[in-house]
Amino acid sequence: VEAFPRTLDKKNVDVLVKHRVYAETEIHSRYEISLENYIKTLHIEALTLIDMVKQDIIPAILDYQSDLAEVLSKKTKIAAKLEADFSTALESKLLSNISRLAECLYSNLESFEDAVMQAKENPDPLSTAKYYREKVFMDMVTLRGVVDELEALTAKKYWPYPIYAEMLYSV
Repeated sequence: VEAFPRTLDKKNVDVLVKHRVYAETEIHSRYEISLENYIKTLHIEALTLIDMVKQDIIPAILDYQSDLAEVLSKKTKIAAKLEADFSTALESKLLSNISRLAECLYSNLESFEDAVMQAKENPDPLSTAKYYREKVFMDMVTLRGVVDELEALTAKKYWPYPIYAEMLYSV
C-alpha cells in the first residue's frame, strides 16, 4: 500500500511520460485501478474467511467439542459406577483448550467483521487501501492464527478442509 502513491511521484511520472511508456492520465488511471484491485482482493479474501469460519470451522469445532464432552461424561459415569479411577485428564484438557480457542475465535471473528464493515466508511481509495492493510489484513492474520491452533487440536475427521500435511504430501 505504501508503494502505490510513489507511482504518482513527479520523477516517476516524468520518466514514464518522457519515454512514452504512458501518458500522464494513464498513470493516474493505473494508480486508481491498482488501488481498487488491492481493495477488492482483500475484501473478497475477508468475506471468504468470514464465510469459511461461520459455515465450516465453527460447526466442526462444536461437533468435536460435543463428542469430547460425551466421551468425558461417559468415562466419568463408568468410573463412578465401577468405583474405578479412570483418568479424564486428556479429554478435560483438550475440551478446555478447544473451548478457550473457540471463544477467542468468535471474539476475533466479531472484531474482524466489524473491521470489514468499517472499511466502507473511508472516503478515498488510498485511505481505504491503508485501512485494509493496517486493520482488516492484520485482523485476518490474527483470526487465521486462532484457526491454525484449532486445526492442530481438532481431530482430522471433524476438520472441514485439507490439513497442511495432506496438501504437502498429496501430490
